[in-house]
Amino acid sequence: MTSPLTLAPAIPPPFVPKRFLAARFENYQSENDSEAKALRVAARWVELVTKGEGPMLALIGPQGTGKSHLLYAAAWALFVAHVRTCCRSWYRLADELRYGGPAYYGTQHMEPYEHRSLLWCQPVILLDEVRPTANTAFDDTELAKLACHCYDQQVPIVLTTNVNPLAEVLGAPAASRFTQITLTGRDRRREQLRATT
Repeated sequence: MTSPLTLAPAIPPPFVPKRFLAARFENYQSENDSEAKALRVAARWVELVTKGEGPMLALIGPQGTGKSHLLYAAAWALFVAHVRTCCRSWYRLADELRYGGPAYYGTQHMEPYEHRSLLWCQPVILLDEVRPTANTAFDDTELAKLACHCYDQQVPIVLTTNVNPLAEVLGAPAASRFTQITLTGRDRRREQLRATT
């Protein structure tokens, strides 16, 4: 598959879900101070990444406050700036790290250790919907190792989660490495669903 660096900006970046293809910073509608701050910090995170820095950001809060919108808006902004990223939903990546699965580009099966190796060599990482996916220490162990790797190697990472405090999903030492922004507000996603019924 063609590298994202050679694609025209009109083509969406890989692994952005269909629902978020139109997500941009410009069309994020903040409704309170916490959401406005999250927008500013997410845009600043992109700015630092494009300068070659390695900021670590966690967008934390209840569902429907726009965390995923901001994450995928950041993915788009980096794509347009020709910055290669790894943009994944945690529920999907967690399964790949546990059981293996298809390669990011193509259908060849990759073993869990191959997925882990590929993840750890990415220049920028965006993880959506970070949460426990198993009744074991798998999630916090994998996330803590990834956070420590990103911190040590100055790999930029942004994640979204409903888990508050962040330490509950990846441990206090790893969580302390992130700038943590908490969003509050109404669940716009639920309201959109109600409007369609």
